[in-house]
Amino acid sequence: MGEHCWPTPTRVRAPARSHHRRTTAWRRGRQSLPICSGILEGSVLCAPLSHRRGCEMFFKFPDGTMVVGRTHYERPYENPISVRAGDAVRLDEEVSKSTDIVGWVWCRGPDGREGWTPQAWLERRGEEWIIQRDFSALELDVEPGDRFLAHFGESGFLFVEDARGEKGWVPDGAVVLEVS
Repeated sequence: MGEHCWPTPTRVRAPARSHHRRTTAWRRGRQSLPICSGILEGSVLCAPLSHRRGCEMFFKFPDGTMVVGRTHYERPYENPISVRAGDAVRLDEEVSKSTDIVGWVWCRGPDGREGWTPQAWLERRGEEWIIQRDFSALELDVEPGDRFLAHFGESGFLFVEDARGEKGWVPDGAVVLEVS
């Protein structure tokens, strides 16, 4: 029997074999919102964009999905990488190996700013890595009780919008789905 990714009426099942470390962490109770390489059922997309490492995930939340801060999280970088689709980035393999967050790699943009970038959003062309969609690595601070509109998730992080309209990334373990 597959796992259920969302504690809502929408069912998304992960395949029987999962090579995803974040899913294992979720089973152990260390994460609030698991990510999975599941099957589309209902209105939630939970499907891999790339199988290069077997764990890069992109999923879109249904319109109006809210998440609530469950723990304090402070963004680590004030002015991280921000690139447009088609920009070439420099991938730093050594720094990328230093994290246990699967699906993200350390990149430098054309303007010299650096940050964690979804590996699934990169395509290798010769010696260059090209970003496939507009991307900013800006993260938002989270406090318990903060409410965010969830747009989509990628490899353990959610792209959200706060009450002031600021958009950015938050770790999925720092928030929980709002139950109305």
